Amino acid sequence: MRFSVPDAMVVLGRVLDLSLEAADGRTRRIELAGLWMATDAGKATLWFVPVSKKTLPLDPHDPVLRDSARVFRTWFDFEPRRDWQQKVSLAGEWRLRGRVRRMAYRSDKWSGKKHEDYEHHFTRPPRLYQLGRELYRVSGPGLRVASAGIIG
Repeated sequence: MRFSVPDAMVVLGRVLDLSLEAADGRTRRIELAGLWMATDAGKATLWFVPVSKKTLPLDPHDPVLRDSARVFRTWFDFEPRRDWQQKVSLAGEWRLRGRVRRMAYRSDKWSGKKHEDYEHHFTRPPRLYQLGRELYRVSGPGLRVASAGIIG
């Protein structure tokens, strides 16, 4: 399985844990603390990436970041203030881990100040893929990131 990783993503919050249904039909809870939940300009894929410590001033004229800023405003309902850079290893093969039944995450969406915990139960569980130890991709039919939150 091969996926391209976008050059720019919008950080939506921090993923806390998932309820994952494996190929054998059993569901188990996995913790992914320490990873950001992000999306790309298409808003149909979630990415879990390592938290970055490197912050840069946001360049509003950067064409790659322009679409990301639009996605940010859709999710948060306020303007982005900074840009992070993160490098991840793309070595290895993507592995299917299972289907995501439930996802818990923490975000400051809508306020920009107070982080709150949210839980999303998927009606059509998307697939979770993993590359190495630090990069995850969630995609599936009906998955969308919208102003109301995660849809799907």
